[in-house]
Amino acid sequence: MDKTDKASALSANQSTLVQFMSDFQSKLWFTYRKDMARMEPSFYTSDAGWGCMMRTGQSLVAQAFVHVILGRDWRVNVPSPEEHAQKYRTLLSWFADEPEWPYSIHNIAKAGQALDKRVGEWFGPSTAAHAFKRLSQRHQDCPLTIMVPMDNSIRTSDIIHAALSADMDKVGVMPEHQDSSDSEKWKPVLLLMPARFGLDKLTERYIGNLRKLFTLPQFLGIAGGRPGRSLYFVGSQGNELFYLDPHTVKARALHDELLNYPAASYHCNVVRSMDILEMDPSMMLGFLIESAKDLANLSSRLKNDMERGYPLLTIIE
Repeated sequence: MDKTDKASALSANQSTLVQFMSDFQSKLWFTYRKDMARMEPSFYTSDAGWGCMMRTGQSLVAQAFVHVILGRDWRVNVPSPEEHAQKYRTLLSWFADEPEWPYSIHNIAKAGQALDKRVGEWFGPSTAAHAFKRLSQRHQDCPLTIMVPMDNSIRTSDIIHAALSADMDKVGVMPEHQDSSDSEKWKPVLLLMPARFGLDKLTERYIGNLRKLFTLPQFLGIAGGRPGRSLYFVGSQGNELFYLDPHTVKARALHDELLNYPAASYHCNVVRSMDILEMDPSMMLGFLIESAKDLANLSSRLKNDMERGYPLLTIIE
């Protein structure tokens, strides 16, 4: 039986599970690391116990880069041309745990210092969002623009201005699914939205809309979870949310590992889930807007598909 016959022999549920697992395993998974270069001015050489929000933020931002550079349909377990492998290595290197790389834990912690967070102090969603925005502005080859909406709302005109005013000549990694003329017209915009949907616990009236977010093509997931314990939520089924957990301490990734395709320690084969009712109300939502059509679609779906009494994100025309 060849691969085509095997695929056709799968039931609809089995096929859906195979597609889900392929998608889940393709997401970049960042965890605690140890034996790293010292994070100056502190003496920390590991982020274990305090870096989980930074790590889930890395996973969310990296997923946006994957969509822009490799395409939404890229899968780590599907044979790819060497060009894809090289783009993957470049993307992953941006997050390497060394001070010289743009989104290393060292630079995230340093960006936090400018936001009144000491190295070794746990980040909240707002600090994480603003730290990644600052780092992206200093990253010359960043293939997108990061915006941080305030008060759960943002103007269409601000998104359009950010997308059209970008200097794409600085982008060193051309998106796989766009030609140069398209890229010059619209630089993808990543919305990192810190939000709080409740006081001590998640307000249940928000749950319906939070679940619907995972049906939006622009939605990248949620970095959040429990108080002081951040997880990266990437999918849902009913009230169950599927997540990547950064609370595993691994050795510092060596240069040779970062040259692998794929780099095994940056992908997860174990699917974990949590009831949405157990979520902490404080979280960071991610949305990627890759075109004007994307923006119009997201604005329409937020307006028409969500319960209006408990909006999560409002895009003002």
